[in-house]
Amino acid sequence: MRMKILLIIIIALYSNVHCPKISISGLVKDAETGALLPYTNIQVMNTNYGTVSNRDGHFRITIDSLSYKLTFSHIGYTSKSITINSSQKNEINLQPIVYELGKVVVSSLTWAEKFILEAIKKNEKAVKRNKGLDDVEKL
Repeated sequence: MRMKILLIIIIALYSNVHCPKISISGLVKDAETGALLPYTNIQVMNTNYGTVSNRDGHFRITIDSLSYKLTFSHIGYTSKSITINSSQKNEINLQPIVYELGKVVVSSLTWAEKFILEAIKKNEKAVKRNKGLDDVEKL
């Protein structure tokens, strides 16, 4: 039993020594204004690891090699994937995205009132069409 525990401890220590951890830190900014972006999602590509920048836009993540790509994503901004080449402070600039909306109608009417108004408009159009037909029938 002691041999199994000793073997597990040796394997755990060897794997930690053999795979050094690298701490990556930096901050995420708006590319146009330079404003810090809080709560930006940061994912290590092809893994289940990730983190989120803090309320000041700063982040820190620990990985086992510099060969990973990190993907930064934030609502209202274009996602950005980069390969980190050093554990120094990194500054990530995300480009804002502008979404064009179609026609937006703001109304204080309830759905029932809107329904009634639409019915009245349709009825008025039908009356106008029929009025022209009545004139033709009189001839």
